[in-house]
Amino acid sequence: MKDTFARNSRMAKGVVRLIPKSLWYFLRTCKFSFIDIFCGLFLVLDSVILCTWVPIFYIYDFIYLGMVGYGQIEIYGTISAAEYLNMFYQTIIIAVSCISVLFVFCGFLQAFILVVTDYKKMGVNRRIDLIGGIFLYPVFSVAYIATTCLGLFSKNKWRKVARNKVLID
Repeated sequence: MKDTFARNSRMAKGVVRLIPKSLWYFLRTCKFSFIDIFCGLFLVLDSVILCTWVPIFYIYDFIYLGMVGYGQIEIYGTISAAEYLNMFYQTIIIAVSCISVLFVFCGFLQAFILVVTDYKKMGVNRRIDLIGGIFLYPVFSVAYIATTCLGLFSKNKWRKVARNKVLID
């Protein structure tokens, strides 16, 4: 995991440096392939939003709505505490639904499409051999997003990677 974090953090730092260059190349040459590259590179910045702003917003929202709904914070206005409690439960339902849909569509469905279309590029003769990868892909995606986000805010160093030495007789 340490090596994965180091690799993803180095890649994230490099990608962030390439974003303005790819936009500049598009503006200079008007080739649409640079827009595709720019959009692909911009996804690294999405991991920062997913790991920072979204959790902070929902944590604040849950705490505020819950405290107002259960009467811990007294408010003066047109909305009653019962309505705040109702908004609290609706926010929980919406957050869980969004996470579930994203996990299914961006996790399992994407992995399924990769297995169906590119199984030979992965060095496998039968698609069924990659069924475990379909179920592990969402875990990989979450780990990738977290390590990329942490890598953007950490100082990168090149270190020697400790490899396993296997002796074959």
